Amino acid sequence: MDNLIKQLEAFVPYNEQEERDLSVMLDWAKSGADVLTRKNKTAHFSASAWIVSPNRKSTLMCFHNIYNSWSWMGGHADGDADLKHVVVKEIGEECGLSPDKLHFLDDGISGVTMDRPGFVDMIRQLEQGKAAAVFVKDYCAIIGLNQKDLENQGILA
Repeated sequence: MDNLIKQLEAFVPYNEQEERDLSVMLDWAKSGADVLTRKNKTAHFSASAWIVSPNRKSTLMCFHNIYNSWSWMGGHADGDADLKHVVVKEIGEECGLSPDKLHFLDDGISGVTMDRPGFVDMIRQLEQGKAAAVFVKDYCAIIGLNQKDLENQGILA
């Protein structure tokens, strides 16, 4: 858990929403509550990923029967504080893909900005045909949001 907290503390928010989200995630991570399992009905961490084709024109999605909808890959931490491990495990479970040994990391940098060395290197190698798939790790905290919270975040209209 200490490493997850350090990673969150190193994250540089891109905007005010990310600042607020980060604050909530840090508070929960430091609370001592069980935030790594679904036993915590209020908030717990999960990890998700977008898998994008080399030409960036297709995305691999999976159908979630529970929600009757298409989604990106990901899942609950289930007690594992190494969310990179969680997302790789979830990708394997949900679509059978194994990530290559090549990883592009921009830890601590918002996904909203393109000023990311790992991202720039990844695009260069995709354009050169050196990579066949992209696995994007994302830290999420599932928090019991109300209707207004979801509307404010643009999730519901």
